[in-house]
Amino acid sequence: MCIVKKQYIQNKSVLVRLWIHEMNRVFRDRLIDKKDLNDFDSMIKNAITNKLDCKLEEVLDRDYILFGDFLEKDQENKMYKEIPSLQRLTQVLEEMLEDYNNENSPMNLILFSDACEHIARICRIIGFPKGNALLMGVGGSGRQSCCKLANFVMGYRIFRIEITKDYKIDKNWKDDVKNCLLQSGAKRNPTTFLIVDTQIISEKQLEDINNILNTGDVPNIYEGPDFEEMNKNARKDCQDKGLEQTPTNLFNQ
Repeated sequence: MCIVKKQYIQNKSVLVRLWIHEMNRVFRDRLIDKKDLNDFDSMIKNAITNKLDCKLEEVLDRDYILFGDFLEKDQENKMYKEIPSLQRLTQVLEEMLEDYNNENSPMNLILFSDACEHIARICRIIGFPKGNALLMGVGGSGRQSCCKLANFVMGYRIFRIEITKDYKIDKNWKDDVKNCLLQSGAKRNPTTFLIVDTQIISEKQLEDINNILNTGDVPNIYEGPDFEEMNKNARKDCQDKGLEQTPTNLFNQ
């Protein structure tokens, strides 16, 4: 809620819808039982009328409540604000899909309402530092396609591994993870690491992914030349922040 500029909060109803949207993303999206979903919706409506002193018909005057920072194509000046309608969201994503297909292998993605909402959710998640998501669904339901389009919308790169019969965890997996971390960290390229369940061939992969989610790194993965590359890019950051260029400070940049 704190990243929304005050000029985009025209009135109290918009502020309350922003609160509802963030509650839905943080809590409601985790629920799967219909009773839990209905109870959550009742709690939100009760809070609107009894705690926030608003009228339901003024706040809930639309079928969808969505916020995002991807309505404008200017990646340098993105603003998190209310998406006025599902039609507007669909229009923006269709334009982005057309641009994606012109630059990459075309995706035959049908942007129905649920798909648009899922893409908006993914954009919100990966827009935060260390944002991560587990996309659930049957095979062929479009999880990877939605992820690819969301990353294109946000201007991110996608890093993927390729499992072959000769793929070794101690060698290939370690190199892949290290390259992904160096690309996103040392080279400052916003990156999404996309991995699917069929690519999990060892528990070591899950352990490393867990380390990345918790600490943003994997222990003992870097070698001498890797530190040289990281330090080269981190020296300016330390200088700008007035920090002594110790190995620890350089690594933490």
